[in-house]
Amino acid sequence: YEALYATGWGKDTRVSQGAKLLHTIRNMRRQGAAIDSVLDVGCSHGNVVAELWQSGIVASGVDIARGAADLATSLHKPPHGRASCNGEGRPCFQAASATSLPFRDGAFDAIASSDVLE
Repeated sequence: YEALYATGWGKDTRVSQGAKLLHTIRNMRRQGAAIDSVLDVGCSHGNVVAELWQSGIVASGVDIARGAADLATSLHKPPHGRASCNGEGRPCFQAASATSLPFRDGAFDAIASSDVLE
């Protein structure tokens, strides 16, 4: 994954399934689901997290590729000047594996993933 990001992959943010994910989360909230915080696993460029911020949702993103987390950090500034986008004081975007997340159990109301390479 690092090699892909080193070649500029991920900078073309037009191709994304994230819109479907955002639509689903917004619909669930309209129907009364208590989704106030979301972790995006495989966040890539961070667009989904940034859109969640605009919807008033506390959101963070992780990606296995450090280059992806760095790209997301460079593209998106946290809302309201915060350095942290979760209740644990961790950065909004960070490198982490989906099998070893750097958050306590129950830290988010929902965990979502789209556009990941298996």
